[in-house]
Amino acid sequence: MIVCDDGSTDAPETILDAFGGRVVVLRKRNGGGASALNHALAAATGDFVAILDADDFYESERLAAIGAAAASRPDLDIVTTDAWLEQDGVRIGTYSSVNPFAVSRQRAAILDTCFPGGWPAVRRERLLQLGGWDESYRVAYDWECWSRLILSGSSVGMVDTPLMTYHVHEGSLSADKLVSLRERLRLLRAVDAGSLSPDERQARDRAIARDSRRLARLQIRMKGAALRSAIRQGRRSRPQA
Repeated sequence: MIVCDDGSTDAPETILDAFGGRVVVLRKRNGGGASALNHALAAATGDFVAILDADDFYESERLAAIGAAAASRPDLDIVTTDAWLEQDGVRIGTYSSVNPFAVSRQRAAILDTCFPGGWPAVRRERLLQLGGWDESYRVAYDWECWSRLILSGSSVGMVDTPLMTYHVHEGSLSADKLVSLRERLRLLRAVDAGSLSPDERQARDRAIARDSRRLARLQIRMKGAALRSAIRQGRRSRPQA
């Protein structure tokens, strides 16, 4: 197991030392999620690398289930499981209920939704071959990476059981809708349309149109909220006669 400390101010070794040589701790300056993943990828040696963020957790059988699926389907480069979504200690659903897994037409599907989730196991050599995660993305680096893998020939399989828990936080980076939508549009527009089938181009164009509308509506709401706040602030600071 590899733990990458992306510039935290605590000392994870104080806890992880208890595991002895079973855990390798890497420390680096803060560079964001993609940077931490690439740093850990460079030190990994297994056939697959499985991803786990700091505040999420795996069920004890998740890795065994992924390993069995990968062994039975050597054609797969990405293997995932379903996940519970949890907010404030309460399960609010599963990931697949929000982003249904695409059994077929995965090239078109990845242009519409991040159906593998953010925590699959990925074939290490394929990741290295394609350059790992793009560190210029702040939020959408997982979606961008899976898009690159799938559009270049990789297939995804899923164990249809929620074997991990993803904690949903309002203050998390993924909750920053403005950044998320901008990056989503960026990765869609970066896809080479010439490499897509007519059906896939239509899927990409629909997603660009949809997310452009979402971004425009969000920007309008944010401008309105800022204007209302400025008006309230002006009223409070107005001198009394």
